[in-house]
Amino acid sequence: MKKKSILISLLLLLAMLAGVVLWPAVPEYGDSYSEQQRKLWNERRALYPAAWNIMIGDVRPEYADAICTITPMRKEVLEHVLRRKREEDNALALQQEDLRDREKVPYPEMEVKLPDTESLRLDEISIRECLQRARGGDAEACMVMAWRMGGGGMVPELVWSWNRTRTIHYWLDKAESLGRPEAKFLKNCSSIYQKEIRKNLTRSMSGCSYTTPSGFDYTVLPGYGDFMECIRNGDASAYRMMRDIVFSASILPKERDILWNVLRERAKSGDLRAMEDLAAIAFEGGQIDEYSREIKREMKASLCSRIIKLLPGFARESVWHACVGMGVLDAEDTVAMRNFREAAEYARLGARRGSLACMSSWLGYGLNGLDYFSREDWEDVFRYSRLLVEHGYAPYICRLNVLICLDNYNGKILNYYYIDQKNWNERFARGQQLFQERVTGYDLSPLYVAKNAEDIEKQWDDAVAVYGADQVLSYLMMRTEEIRPELAGAYIEKVRQQADKGDPCAAFVQGYLLEQERLLHVDHGEAWRCYERALERVDPKDMTCVPNVANKRRSGNFLVMLPEAIRMAMLSLLLEHPEFPGRDLSRVPDLLHELEDFTKDDSSGSLCYLMGRVYEDGIGVPVDLSQALKYYERGKDDNSHCAERWEKLQASISAK
Repeated sequence: MKKKSILISLLLLLAMLAGVVLWPAVPEYGDSYSEQQRKLWNERRALYPAAWNIMIGDVRPEYADAICTITPMRKEVLEHVLRRKREEDNALALQQEDLRDREKVPYPEMEVKLPDTESLRLDEISIRECLQRARGGDAEACMVMAWRMGGGGMVPELVWSWNRTRTIHYWLDKAESLGRPEAKFLKNCSSIYQKEIRKNLTRSMSGCSYTTPSGFDYTVLPGYGDFMECIRNGDASAYRMMRDIVFSASILPKERDILWNVLRERAKSGDLRAMEDLAAIAFEGGQIDEYSREIKREMKASLCSRIIKLLPGFARESVWHACVGMGVLDAEDTVAMRNFREAAEYARLGARRGSLACMSSWLGYGLNGLDYFSREDWEDVFRYSRLLVEHGYAPYICRLNVLICLDNYNGKILNYYYIDQKNWNERFARGQQLFQERVTGYDLSPLYVAKNAEDIEKQWDDAVAVYGADQVLSYLMMRTEEIRPELAGAYIEKVRQQADKGDPCAAFVQGYLLEQERLLHVDHGEAWRCYERALERVDPKDMTCVPNVANKRRSGNFLVMLPEAIRMAMLSLLLEHPEFPGRDLSRVPDLLHELEDFTKDDSSGSLCYLMGRVYEDGIGVPVDLSQALKYYERGKDDNSHCAERWEKLQASISAK
């Protein structure tokens, strides 16, 4: 009987195993259009490890340097592999396009609603609305206005101008007076940071190079204790403002870790706002670029790396890549990578609970960390995209028209899935307009087509409060042709008022306007005095970009930094107008000396032309044709007028 029972049991076990083996396998992908697109996307994703996508977004052969550290391959081998993978990726993309063009699935009909500002954080609402609240005494709105001017909501500025510094300090002082004591620390720390960054800043006509400041003890600054109280209370906004105001994603690492741990514990307990804040500090404010640097830094600081450094130089690279290949060195083991994946997971959890902020974060950044799209992942991409539009979530809507152009998988998926690109752009042009009106909050165009002086007065003050005087002044210079001559006096008066406060950019623009014949009675003498005042006030390291007024021939560099713009405008005025009250040729040698290094830049054509003319015509210096030739030769590849003068002067000298 016992043997019979054992035999029956064995037969049943064999039957079960046979059933498992012979049972029809459930296909991984269905036959629908959506499933076929998902299959092709997963084949494309399988070409590149997710870590590569996290570090550089769009993986290309020319980016081999950026990911070589985390692969088992030397750079030249990796470049070859990436070229082959790129070809495979392009072939799969063509299959997706063919499939899309055959199926012709249109974008779903969606009504773009007005952004629901009540559900947004203050840093996500319209600048205009935030400004109104700040003027009304809302302390947090004052903090956000400082953050916006510091680069959090507009074009960041590494070195703050006179005007930007003054505006940021104004809002931080007001926030402190309204009960936000941590604002004092933000002001003090950012002020020191600005001084430190100027010490290691090298400027050129095409940009700058700098070393991130480190080493100063910010913990002794007034207000630090209040700032830390915010951090311990899980106030992510205080940290984000500090990070973005000082233009560095790596600032205050100890404080960031404390905040991260506080938010993590809250998120674990189901706190939806903590999930949103984790995603915000993980993915916004340049943090994505920081992951690449941090992953490499951690790997190079590891014990394995320190041992490799003890080896002979010729062996280090091969041993490093061998360790990566064996998994001894792995990007996935770094704290930075774990933080990315943790934040992405909490963004996903928050999205499933209905958080629009988390949906936007997961679509914008979390998708990069997926090696494979499950059915649920795939369906969520389309569901979240639609929900964000239908609910008028402004931070997402602002990206709709540009997603397809960016290295963003949300945009790419939509582009390869739907056929009517034209209809998509038309449909969401309204979304972009709403974002411009409600989130960016101001359109500068009406300021320069105002009907009367009263309009100018009101619109000017609002525009300066929203964008800062630097942008308004620079934009005014670019739109001068649109100004009605009878209203020119009102514009010049507003510029003069700003200049009288001590703003060097305003003094420069005032001088420029006084040179414009179509606006008012030209006063070259007063224009010269304005340029002199601007030069006396401007910070030598100022990086405010303004139109190059000396480039009247529209060849070469159109925008230059303010200190150089002022000096070039002065030389141009002396060159074009041989007589005017106050004309001071004694300044020319100093102007030439200060501009000399900038002529060595590849994009310095308009400056080289100007300096060549000064030496050729003998403006404030003796005529020196060899010097003139030198500058024309330097600038001839960037400026057609330099090339012309160089050829003519060469021919003239040869004829003699």
